[in-house]
Amino acid sequence: MELRTLDPKILQPNPANPRQTMAGDHADNQLIANIRALGILQPPVVRQENGDFIIVAGHRRVRAALALDLPEILVLLRGPTMVPTASGPSPRTSFVVPFRLWTNGAASRL
Repeated sequence: MELRTLDPKILQPNPANPRQTMAGDHADNQLIANIRALGILQPPVVRQENGDFIIVAGHRRVRAALALDLPEILVLLRGPTMVPTASGPSPRTSFVVPFRLWTNGAASRL
């Protein structure tokens, strides 16, 4: 992953976003207040596809940045990940490290 500074206006929502229920106005207003006070503590994760930047994680943070009219935000640009498949490595498939492996340091040995 690469840390980049981008204009939040160019970030596109992910049409395959698994979150079907949006947070309420109260939760969004709290997030806006937190970002106003502290900034974005965890950058949204994006991927680049055909020149567009698609949000992978952090849709609410991006919406809050837009509500605050921030000119740019830090994002984590996810590169293509290679995972083995029956026909060889696949650059289009994500590899997610299970949390228990990440927390005990086993992820560094993958």
